[in-house]
Amino acid sequence: MHLTFLLPLATLTKVSSASFVVDPHAMVPHESVTAIPVGFAQVDNISPNDEITLRIALAQSDIIGLQEKTYAVSHPAAALYGQHLTTEEASEFVKPPPATVFAVSNWLAAHGRTPKSISPFDDFLQITLPVGKANTLLAADFRTFTHVASGTRSVRTLSYAVPAALQAHIRFVHPTVAFIPPLHVPGVAAVKVSHTRRSEAVEPRASIPASCAFDTGPSCLQAVFGIPSAKANNPAYNVLGVAGYINQFANTQDLHFRLP
Repeated sequence: MHLTFLLPLATLTKVSSASFVVDPHAMVPHESVTAIPVGFAQVDNISPNDEITLRIALAQSDIIGLQEKTYAVSHPAAALYGQHLTTEEASEFVKPPPATVFAVSNWLAAHGRTPKSISPFDDFLQITLPVGKANTLLAADFRTFTHVASGTRSVRTLSYAVPAALQAHIRFVHPTVAFIPPLHVPGVAAVKVSHTRRSEAVEPRASIPASCAFDTGPSCLQAVFGIPSAKANNPAYNVLGVAGYINQFANTQDLHFRLP
């Protein structure tokens, strides 16, 4: 009685599972944006004969291992502190597995494309092809967009796909869905400056306190870089420059705390 009931159920389960097997050649979505990003507008369609250069980022061998190794050689308390990786050692973490290179190269060859490596570790491939063929290759719809504020034009798509068998081998393809505003570089003016050559005695480099491995203050900077500890009292020659990078700027409170 139990056998009669379980056999059809097992058969049904097997058939149902088989119906969900993904065709490795089927195109599956890889990246997409839901709408044209704010600040951009579609200008017009692009000729399918115009060429576009695509860069394909391949899966790397062990990027997590590289991060762990980097922390290990960077932390003062770690046993490997200071034993930085050589180029060859870093390559073992970053370069794509042979199976990845083989699979992606075969896919491109099937579309009549021979990629070239454009990175030291061979984890980026590049191809140039007509837009029409790029649309077929990636199931995309490349069009021309403009950055409204600057008027800069670029060719992008709102989505693209790759074969199911290649999803784990491809990190991303560029340019596709990345709508990045152009960087604004302020104008630079030449300023004529007169310099007076001076020579001064340099204090010998002090020993570096052990606490500098965990905290960086004025005394540590003086010891590491050989900065004189004597106060400079000539305002005509004293200039302090503070650089700012990508939303990291000088903090006035820090300045008063460090230089009361």
